[in-house]
Amino acid sequence: MYAVEAGVTLTALLFLPVLNVSVDATTLSIGLMMMLGLISIHAERAFPASDGEFGRVRYGLPLFWSGQAQVGVSLLILLGSQILSWLNDPISELFGSGFQGNLSTGRPLLAGSLWVLGTYVYLYSDLVVRRVGVYVYLAAFSLLMAIVTLIGWQFDSPEAVIIALATVALGANLAQSYVAEKGDKLSRVAAPLGLILSGIPLFIGWALHLRANSLFWSPNVPIEWVYVVAMLVVAVSNRISAHLSREVSVRQVAAYLFFSAAGLLLTATGLLPLIGLEPWYQQAPLLMVIPIGYIIASRLWRGRIPERPLGWIAHTATGIILFHVLAASLQEIGAVIRLLQGQPQNLLLGVVFAEAALFYVLAGLFRKRSVNAYFAAAAACGALWQWMGYFGISGYYHTILYAVLGLAALLTSRSLGLEQVTVYGDRGEKSLSMRGRGLTAFQSGNAILSIALLSAFWQGLMRLVDGQTGGIEYSVLLITTVIGIAAVWTVPQGAWRRVYASASVGLVGLAFLTISIYWLKALTLGEKVELVSVVAGVALLMVSHIARFRETAQSRNELVDVGLFLGSILATVPLLVAVVYHRWWGDAISLRDELGILTVTMVMLVTGYSWQTRSPTLFGGGCLTLYLIVMITELARWAEELTGVAVFMTIIGGLVFAAGITLSMYREKLLQLPDKIANREGVFRIITWR
Repeated sequence: MYAVEAGVTLTALLFLPVLNVSVDATTLSIGLMMMLGLISIHAERAFPASDGEFGRVRYGLPLFWSGQAQVGVSLLILLGSQILSWLNDPISELFGSGFQGNLSTGRPLLAGSLWVLGTYVYLYSDLVVRRVGVYVYLAAFSLLMAIVTLIGWQFDSPEAVIIALATVALGANLAQSYVAEKGDKLSRVAAPLGLILSGIPLFIGWALHLRANSLFWSPNVPIEWVYVVAMLVVAVSNRISAHLSREVSVRQVAAYLFFSAAGLLLTATGLLPLIGLEPWYQQAPLLMVIPIGYIIASRLWRGRIPERPLGWIAHTATGIILFHVLAASLQEIGAVIRLLQGQPQNLLLGVVFAEAALFYVLAGLFRKRSVNAYFAAAAACGALWQWMGYFGISGYYHTILYAVLGLAALLTSRSLGLEQVTVYGDRGEKSLSMRGRGLTAFQSGNAILSIALLSAFWQGLMRLVDGQTGGIEYSVLLITTVIGIAAVWTVPQGAWRRVYASASVGLVGLAFLTISIYWLKALTLGEKVELVSVVAGVALLMVSHIARFRETAQSRNELVDVGLFLGSILATVPLLVAVVYHRWWGDAISLRDELGILTVTMVMLVTGYSWQTRSPTLFGGGCLTLYLIVMITELARWAEELTGVAVFMTIIGGLVFAAGITLSMYREKLLQLPDKIANREGVFRIITWR
């Protein structure tokens, strides 16, 4: 049967030049392959469904697969010719010449008809013959191409294609809701078809939005009223589809609600420039009304299917708007990004952040999620930042104000009543959780103070890179460091105490480094960073060990663990990096760094092993081992340069032989290592140390 199909196809194609047909051979071959495919696919039904001598499985399915190949070749040729035709003008502008010849898209009515036939073939293949579902997606693609070809040819407008696709998608959902019964063939086909056709108009609308507003698209094509109408149709049709799908699938409802919200946002962003609000900072205050409306709508739908999707839509829209607002708050001066200050835009951007704070307050009240308190506090800080920027107040004062407000909120949370409870999970694991009336103030204070500490560190680092430091920089670092230390003693034990301790250590190190700019002018920036890090690390290790000896079993302080860990990193890692750099990339070996790493790592290893502290033992021993490996590697390289390849290979061979002998001698002990690690025996007791 396959041979018969191949012979018929080749014979039909060979008749085209023999008949000297005057029309385009490509167009005829496309139509001919489609007709042969239609005949072959429908011929499959001519054979009986029984398992007789001429059954449908043995004789009908070969015809069906052959017809699928013929239809596929026809549509692929058609798709390729259309793509080449669409790319003809851009390629001509780019290279000076385009494609020659009469392509099939010169006959848009014929091309659209072939795509319609392809849609019918794939729907027939799924509903009647195979019932596997994959043909539905091919039918959706064919229908999309038919709409693009016919509507685009008739109206020459992407907005018309958007409206047509949204209308067809709504029709598919109406058929699923009112015509098809749940679980039958039509319902199975209409559901994915409606989703696919509903999402494509949004993609086209987003592309048109980028074409009108993106800095990377030149020249920009302005939005017109027909775009607003088209996206409004998309938003309305998807909202109707969500209502129709409420008893079919929760996921479908969520998808259509997201599509509707995206269409509404694109409608608003297209409408506002048409009424004179072109800059983004003028549009954002009005756009923020949309997510606020959605979070209120989720409350009105409480207990029903749309509640959760509407809430997630509101959060997504708010995140998109705030991202654009942050981008609008920056201005480029040369190669440095500066904050926008002293401009009328600051007032409007502050309104946007205030709306965002209101949104997260409503979200926290409606959805009972404590994480919204962090976002509300951050948005309120953003509003304050923009309004202070309008009056030209320096960003350093913003940082100090945020730090004071954050600490005040933390103190307020303790006065309102904040308790720490132990929560047990499903598997018996323990975790600490905060409870009480002061929880919201606690979360808000953490958000505000985190912003202040990050801002202080960033400002100090930027000024350090620029080489411009003065009294205000020292004051900001000093005040925020003191507030960070105060926060360590204010918050209960847990993750936030470790965060503030780490941040305070970082600010102290940055302050020392800033001051050393003037005291250690002979050193490079890297050497200053190394010196300050090592000094801070050693000091932190000393303080942590003193605090460890003073604590009791009942008053174990978790800040000791943080201090030991940070001190071990700061004391060893910069020295190791400096040694490797000077040995492999520098001009000469740095004796100061060599003696420093030997002294620090050996002292850490001895004291850590003696006092059973994990971080000094691991970092001291690990860095000392790495230093010895570097020394051996350098010795091997020195031997290779001195006596040639033979000596180098002898050393390597000897090391390999010694390693083999050692492994054979200690084979039994090596096999016992997994059990020793699991039981924390021998040297692996370090894992259980403080």
